[in-house]
This record gives sequence, structure tokens and C-alpha cells, in this order.
Amino acid sequence: MGIAMVLGLVLALGLTLLPGAAEAAGKGKKIGHQLSVMSRNLYLGADLSPALQATDINGAVDAGKVIEDQVHATKFPSVRAALLAAEIKKQKPDVVGLQEAAWWRTEPFDLSAITSGPKATATDPLGGDFLTDLLTQLNKGGKKGKKGSASSAKKGGTLRYRIAVQKTEFDFELPVNQGSGGLNACLAAPSTCHNERLTMRDAILVRQGGGIKASNASSGTFNTLLQVKVGGSTGLPVNVTRGWAAVDVKAHGRKVHLVDTHLESFDSAASNAGSDGQTYPKGGVREAQAKQLVAPGGPATSRLPSVLVGDLNSDFPVNGDQVFPGDALAFQAILAGGFSERALTPPPFGCCIQDANLANPSSAGITHRVDHIMSNNSKVKFKRGAITSTYANGLWSSDHFGVASTLLLK
Repeated sequence: MGIAMVLGLVLALGLTLLPGAAEAAGKGKKIGHQLSVMSRNLYLGADLSPALQATDINGAVDAGKVIEDQVHATKFPSVRAALLAAEIKKQKPDVVGLQEAAWWRTEPFDLSAITSGPKATATDPLGGDFLTDLLTQLNKGGKKGKKGSASSAKKGGTLRYRIAVQKTEFDFELPVNQGSGGLNACLAAPSTCHNERLTMRDAILVRQGGGIKASNASSGTFNTLLQVKVGGSTGLPVNVTRGWAAVDVKAHGRKVHLVDTHLESFDSAASNAGSDGQTYPKGGVREAQAKQLVAPGGPATSRLPSVLVGDLNSDFPVNGDQVFPGDALAFQAILAGGFSERALTPPPFGCCIQDANLANPSSAGITHRVDHIMSNNSKVKFKRGAITSTYANGLWSSDHFGVASTLLLK
């Protein structure tokens, strides 16, 4: 068995912080109340760069076929949903913040979906509805108590999770041809083409039972979004919708305000167009989103202690883990807003499997950190943490590692 395969199997079990590195819990004594949280980027299943970087609409439609093939090859419904569910079940988090919970849908070729908005409603069976597929695997075999309450933890059944809140984000539909000829091929022979729709979502899952309750669900879209041109510089302007989802979580008598987010990842050009008509430098769009998140009265602030989880696409550049200049701006804004890490650190755990196809067992390098669990309150203490990932059935579970923390609520 190769080293990378061993790494994958070990990560599938989760790497727990060594005793002594976390805050000591005392010999058999409980300090405060515990809340276990996890941040998990599911990976949408493909690299969207070929379509975003296409110089004309024909190139974008050709790229649609490349993206669709990659999504099908990364097998979320048939392989990865089960791998990710197993990781979550192993960690048993009370709350899970999900990013890139994609929904791939399809319909016959319809050019108007580009200009009038997405229309496809039928789930692509090979692409999948990531939230439905993951919950199916998570809750498989679970037992329900009276009136639907979950008592599986006590009765030996599978833990059960529900969606407390979800946020729809980037939503776009593009014709897909047979691999060449662009949009012209579809116009000439419509029956040889079809449309593929990608709807991105973030969501918060809450474990049922176990003294965990969620209330006051909310969500929203950032004021500043990246604007891209699909089909080159004269192509269709599309705002990359991103935002946040939040709930108040009560754990054994203690309450926290938990926010899940996914900041912009494609604003790494020297100059980036914003939805507000402004031009932003590298990392500037995600910095603006981060500032909105933690500003007084912002979605990550509350009268309760706040816990922020998500893929921030940013970190403080320690040991060269900044991929592009400007990557640290958003993280620095969040630090300035009073938040600090509540997860394993250092080294920079979090990202990434260096293979967009997820098929290379030797690509399990952690090159930089973008996935975080943070808080703005000293009453939220880090007790222990883990990272998770799995390589099985020829695929990694995601292109990110999962990050899990057990927190003490004072």
C-alpha cells in the first residue's frame, strides 16, 4: 500500500490533536458545555475555469462539455456522498457548515436560459443534488423516536441530521454540446445538445437529539460580488452570488450564533470587476465580503458568542501558504473584526487535494489553509480538533479536507 493510500485511510478516521496540545479538560472533569462543529467543503465536482476563461461564447459552450464530463467522473451521488457521510459520522459533529453543496440539473437545449435565467428543474442523475444525496447517506439506517425525534444515539442507530438553513448562491445554466463546435453546433442541430444548470448552495446541518437545538435561521447575499464575463470580454456579465447562512445553536444550556460562509475564490486577477461597478485588486472582493461579515451589526455578530465556520479562501500567510498576493486580506479583516481560530493550528490544515478529478491517490498535499472554525468570544474555547479526508473507490471525498473542532462553551 502506497504512502498516499495510507494517508487517505488515516485521514478518513480523522487526525485528532495530540493530548496536551488542546486545552486540558482535567482528569475526568467537564469544563463548561461542549459543542462539536465541522466545516466541510463538498467540492462542486469540476473546475469551472475553462468556462470562465473562454474568450467567446463558442469556447464557453465547448467548456461546458468538459465541465459536465468532469462532474460525472467525480461521482458525487454514487461514491463521494457516502465517503463524506462516513467522515461526518466518524466525527459526530453537532453542527456541520457545508460549502459547495451543488445541484446539477439538466433540460433539453434552450438558448434563452443564458439570457433569461436558468430554467432546468430535472436533477442530472450523474451530477446529483448534493444536499439530498448527502443527507440520504447520513441518515441511512437511523432510528426515530416518538413524534420523529431522534433517539438513535441512545439506541445504537445512525445519527440523524437535518438542514437548519440553506443559502442559494451562484446559479447559472449553459448549453452543452458534444465536445466541439460551440454554440453554433447546438443551433445547427439542437437535438445533439442539452443544457446543464449549476446551483451552488451553502447549508448548515444540525444533529437531531443530543440536547442540540437550532433557531432563528437566517441567510443573505454579500453586497459586493465578483462579476465575470461568460464568453470573453464582450460576453454576458454574470455576478457570482455568494453569501452566508446562520442559526442560533443551543447546546446543553449554552447558546452561540453560528455562521457558515464561502468567500469569493476567483478574484485573483490583478484587477477584478465588482457587481457594484467598482474595480478590486487581488483578493479585494473577498476582503469586502469578509468586512461585511464581521462589521458591527453584520451577519457574524450577535448578542450571543459567535462561531464562524467556512471556506474563507484566505489565511494569514504563514510559511508561504498564501497562494496569490492578496489572499490574506479577507482573513486579516476577520481577525480585525475580533475573531480568532478555534481549530487545529499550526500547521495550515485545510486545503487541498491537488487534482480537480480527485482520482490521483498521491495528490493529498495540504498546501495552504482556507477552511476555518473561528470565534469572537473568549467564552468559546478550543478543546480538540481533527481533519478528515478519504480516498476510496478511486476518488478523494473532496478537494478540501474537512475541519472539525470540539468547543467548550463557558
